[in-house]
Amino acid sequence: MIDITAEINSVREEQWGSRLRGSIADGLEKLAKGAADAGAVSLAQLKAEEAYEAATSAKTDAQSAKNTAESMQTQLGTVKADVETLKDGGIQKESATIYVDSEMGNDENAGTTYGTAFQTLGKALQVAKQYQMATVMLTAGQTFSANETVSGIGTGVILWGNNIDFRSTSNTEKAVINANVCALLGTGTFICVQMNGFFTATRSDITMRNCKAEDLTVSAGTTVSMKNCELASISCDFSEMRMASCTIENAIADNCSMVYMDRATAVANKMTDNGGMFYINGIPEIQGG
Repeated sequence: MIDITAEINSVREEQWGSRLRGSIADGLEKLAKGAADAGAVSLAQLKAEEAYEAATSAKTDAQSAKNTAESMQTQLGTVKADVETLKDGGIQKESATIYVDSEMGNDENAGTTYGTAFQTLGKALQVAKQYQMATVMLTAGQTFSANETVSGIGTGVILWGNNIDFRSTSNTEKAVINANVCALLGTGTFICVQMNGFFTATRSDITMRNCKAEDLTVSAGTTVSMKNCELASISCDFSEMRMASCTIENAIADNCSMVYMDRATAVANKMTDNGGMFYINGIPEIQGG
């Protein structure tokens, strides 16, 4: 005989078990989905943090680049200021030709052409000394007075470390420079210029052509080349002089100085001392010969 009660209970147990298993499965599925969602959130957060760090690093690099650019701009500003300073009163890299006309010139002019010539030698030298190389064109036949103060002597032209050429605007008619003293330490060229006053050069390189001067003292380390010049007195000390077609009244070669002359050069009175020597066409001249 079948036990109905037992069968019903058995069915009930199977139904509840099936439902329970279904519920458990549903729960596990939700848990899995939740875990997956949580993982996605964590990954997104990680990516966001990495992006933030990258943005922060980029911002830092940008600030550093900005600081560097500002620093370079400051340095460029300093260099520009230095260049402007040099243009105002220092030594420039460029060369210049400066014109002087004591009759028609004006110190308010530019001084860069015959038509815009300066009036005074002082103004021309003030501008010329701003350049490494300058040529001062003096109007032929005119006389220009120096105005620099030389302690214990008077007024003169003082050129320390400059490279300045003085030229007459004519190759035959001289321009005259009136000065108690013209002192040169550097490089200079004098073409068709008459120097009135005491002329001295130390550790210099001088070229003179078609010039006239009174007293010229050539000191240690100086080389002088002259052609078609007329001088009253020359004194050489530890230096070298080369003369062609010159007329000299008195010449002294002292302290191993070497004075080279061609046969067209006439020296009325010569004196040597301490190893100084005169040469004529490269041949040493015997003193008294």
